Amino acid sequence: MWVPALAEQPPVTLQHHNLCSHAILLAGKIRSNVASLLESYVERQGLDRTISLDSVEGVPGPAMEQGGELTVAVRLGANLQAYRALQTLLGEVLEEQGFHLTPLDMDFHASIQSILLQVAALAYQLEELLALLSHGRPAWEAAGPRPSQLV
Repeated sequence: MWVPALAEQPPVTLQHHNLCSHAILLAGKIRSNVASLLESYVERQGLDRTISLDSVEGVPGPAMEQGGELTVAVRLGANLQAYRALQTLLGEVLEEQGFHLTPLDMDFHASIQSILLQVAALAYQLEELLALLSHGRPAWEAAGPRPSQLV
């Protein structure tokens, strides 16, 4: 889809816009998938349904509370830190579920793994946005083509 206002912007701005759009969509997809997975797990285990996704122990909260007090780069960095912590936590959950709690529930493990991959992809996009903000182009671009571009 061609958008005239975006077509006139410099390539870095377009790239920034595209990365932001993809990151926002992916974050929404992750939240939806985690909510569905949590609902399914709570139902299977007969746990308390009042579990909130807004605060997870061990994962820093998003940098939205301070809003205008922080620069975009600082907010992105804080959110990157939160998603990296979530990535680590999901890895631990997957290991715990696989070995101790639900060793035979392969569909559940696959769902956790899928969300883990989505979180890793989002963290990568946030890193690219940070690089773009600080250097004008993503780190992978400065280093040469991505491995997927070499095929």
